Amino acid sequence: MNEMNLIDFTKSSERTLSGGGLKIYGQPQINLLHSAIGVSTEVGEIVEAVKDKEKHEVDVVNMSEEGADVVWYLAIPIRDYALDFGKLNSLAPDEFVLPQLIVDSAEYLDMMKKVAFYGKPVDRNVVDNHVTNLYAHMINMAFHYGFNLGLALANNQDKLRKRFPEKFEGFHALNRNLDAERTELEKGM
Repeated sequence: MNEMNLIDFTKSSERTLSGGGLKIYGQPQINLLHSAIGVSTEVGEIVEAVKDKEKHEVDVVNMSEEGADVVWYLAIPIRDYALDFGKLNSLAPDEFVLPQLIVDSAEYLDMMKKVAFYGKPVDRNVVDNHVTNLYAHMINMAFHYGFNLGLALANNQDKLRKRFPEKFEGFHALNRNLDAERTELEKGM
């Protein structure tokens, strides 16, 4: 059996790199990529928040923020692809399974990798399934950690109004007043 060192592997792997640039067409697909990347990074923050659970209590305010941030990113395809609010609002709490949330967020990101770099068309039904699964995880997480998801969503919007008083600006995204934002997130918790 042949072996390959990392230097040779790195050189060899370039041959199969998608070099044609992004194959995203139109704002809805750009927004969907933003959604998938955002969900993935927020799920990473959820993992960070619970990984040392045995050492200390989970910060429920932080968990509610991360859950609401995931829903913020899910709102993009809900809006852009006119997904069914009724179905999403009828979901009932079930067991929260963190490893499955990680898998489902990775599958959502993988779907967008195939759209963005392989040119695979967006399938609205597949998007709907991903959004439904991920939103169900947020409902389950809220139930598991004992926070009100509706309140977390309202607090999230208040946090974003603090951060972006007029509209989104990259400067404010990178230069946050975390104390002021935390105050917004703690309301009613």
